[in-house]
Amino acid sequence: MDIFKSRIRELREENRLSLKELGDKIGSSDAAICKWENGITEPKSAYILKLANFFNVSTDYLLGRTDELGGQTILPSAAPALSQDEQQLLALFRKMSHPQKIRVIAYSEGLLSTHTGVQTPKNLA
Repeated sequence: MDIFKSRIRELREENRLSLKELGDKIGSSDAAICKWENGITEPKSAYILKLANFFNVSTDYLLGRTDELGGQTILPSAAPALSQDEQQLLALFRKMSHPQKIRVIAYSEGLLSTHTGVQTPKNLA
């Protein structure tokens, strides 16, 4: 469960949640989540399911059986279809660590603002 503890912490921190906030969201205590993140105890399967649903990832991802996030499928009517380029970019982005995602976003915003003259929301502030 070494992968599990690091993935829980990473997902919690990516979503800027405290231990208590995550506990409130899934019906657990902050102490229990702290123990999961430190590998002291393992959650019951019901909590693994709650975590997967809350973070919109698969239980296999949480348990380290895959590096694909999985998660819930968006119905075609709920969102426009993605092009092949968009699908490829999204697949790569989902495999990145949080710091890598931040760098990609910053790089992309820089490309837009310097090469096309398009102002991104950060530039408008």
